Amino acid sequence: MTTSEIDTSTATHPEIAAFLRLALDAKLATVDEVVRWADSVVLSEARPPSWSIDLALCRTWSRQRVSDALAAVSVGAEGDVVRWLLAARLAGAVLRGELDSQRAIALAWSLPFRKADQEPFDALTRAVFATSECLDGVEEGWMTPAAAAAIFREAFEPFAAREWRASE
Repeated sequence: MTTSEIDTSTATHPEIAAFLRLALDAKLATVDEVVRWADSVVLSEARPPSWSIDLALCRTWSRQRVSDALAAVSVGAEGDVVRWLLAARLAGAVLRGELDSQRAIALAWSLPFRKADQEPFDALTRAVFATSECLDGVEEGWMTPAAAAAIFREAFEPFAAREWRASE
């Protein structure tokens, strides 16, 4: 499978904000990561947007307030880029051992993806569909968690190379 269909390296501020908001809500990102991203925006732009200064100072805010601020920045984000950023984070978290593959599969199924009447499927939709029987199989006992994890890794590993991380 190739993940070259969407170039996440050119994600815009609204796309990163939308990704961080959803990742924060799913506990795949932290407020500290939001602060690091906002700091990098402040430092890289001659006239940083006001939202970047606010988010650079949001370390003591509630998660909900941070999420709301990210939602305001994410207006105009391209949904396909955001879902690919999320898929890459899921894959990276599983490969680093930070996220159980069963949780990752459940989260992957919550991503927006193309329906059967919207073919051709993109690589992300094909990866999600590859895991279609994993959750039920483990729950019903006819698939081991290790087998489900292997299916997830095979389907999602190519996305891990595209994972966006806030600079340290």
